[in-house]
Amino acid sequence: MNDDSVLLLIATVNTIDVVKHGKTKAIAQETALSFNFDNAASATPESVIAMISPWLVTEAEAASAKTVSLGQTIAEVEKVLGQPTKSAKLETKVIYYYKDMKVVFVDGKVTDVQ
Repeated sequence: MNDDSVLLLIATVNTIDVVKHGKTKAIAQETALSFNFDNAASATPESVIAMISPWLVTEAEAASAKTVSLGQTIAEVEKVLGQPTKSAKLETKVIYYYKDMKVVFVDGKVTDVQ
């Protein structure tokens, strides 16, 4: 840690039970993130939030993330992910290729996501 960084401590609200030396203790999960600034001493709360926002999401943002589920139709996947970069059709199987995933449809329904 140095003078040009801001340390963000994150802890869970829910606890887990940990057994140590034969005793069970409820503890929160914790982590620490360090963000470097040109001059951390002059960082404002707004500048810190602006810097860390791309790295963290709220529960609402996570819930609305683009997801694909087994059984979805081609139209449903296109609504969530848009048009694929390429596709392949093999009899009853259609494969949609996206930047970071491949979606396999059989008879128009998602059967696999890779």
